[in-house]
Amino acid sequence: MEIAFTILGLGALDAVITGVLKEAKQQNKIIFVRISMYLTVAIIVLVEVSKLINYARMVFGI
Repeated sequence: MEIAFTILGLGALDAVITGVLKEAKQQNKIIFVRISMYLTVAIIVLVEVSKLINYARMVFGI
């Protein structure tokens, strides 16, 4: 559940930063910010998946 709130928060932050940078006409920074946010979400998801796999191993005794 917390990962959903994190992704929603990053999406809102992306919208705000994109709006500010569009007004400043800095398109290359918009791309950098989006890529860094997507990488952050990917890392968070990988950590959560690894926790889930470890929990499944513990429960099923694998």
